Amino acid sequence: MLKKFLERRYSTRRINFKVCSGDLLIKSPNTNIRNTVGNLIKEVIKYEKFKPKDILAVIHLTDTDGCMIDEDVIEIVKDLKLKTKYELDKILVDSAEQKNRIIKRNILKKRNINKMLGVTEICKKYNYQLFYFSRHLELVFFNDINPVEENKSKNARLFARKDPSEFIKIFEEHLPPLEAKEYLEKYKESWDFIKLETNSLKRYTNFILLLEYLDSFIDNV
Repeated sequence: MLKKFLERRYSTRRINFKVCSGDLLIKSPNTNIRNTVGNLIKEVIKYEKFKPKDILAVIHLTDTDGCMIDEDVIEIVKDLKLKTKYELDKILVDSAEQKNRIIKRNILKKRNINKMLGVTEICKKYNYQLFYFSRHLELVFFNDINPVEENKSKNARLFARKDPSEFIKIFEEHLPPLEAKEYLEKYKESWDFIKLETNSLKRYTNFILLLEYLDSFIDNV
């Protein structure tokens, strides 16, 4: 969905977007996250036969999934119909085992996010930046806290029909409240905000800063 938006936004430029799916931040718990991201980039470059000069930037988008919250706001509800149910101020789970799984996932994802936030260049040559949807894209765009598969398909069709200006409005509305004016300061502040309390469960995104980041390179294309 976002690929189409970006292609439409930059349709007058000679820019293509290659999308790689999957949550790399929790994919390989026993490996170095920077190497995991770098290895995927190398695989894509080899497969697509890209040259270094073809890569404008590597944009890494992640869902926060509430990974920054404290353990005490993960609550066990024995008669819960789902294994995990997300709310805007807590996560509900159906068992102690599921709570432990969520805690371990959150620890891993938070650790890897913090590591990648310090990375501005990947594979020693490509511009890199990490951005987020909180808790995920469906919450930001459709206010759907716990989307089911059939809703995702419906939402994708609605998304495709939206005008790019509508996207911008949504991105701006759900950017965390920031005091900074310069890009790098805004970027850091947006991440500091999402790490607070239960913000990583709430409806926020710093995607609008992603556009600002890309625009800084595109002027030279």
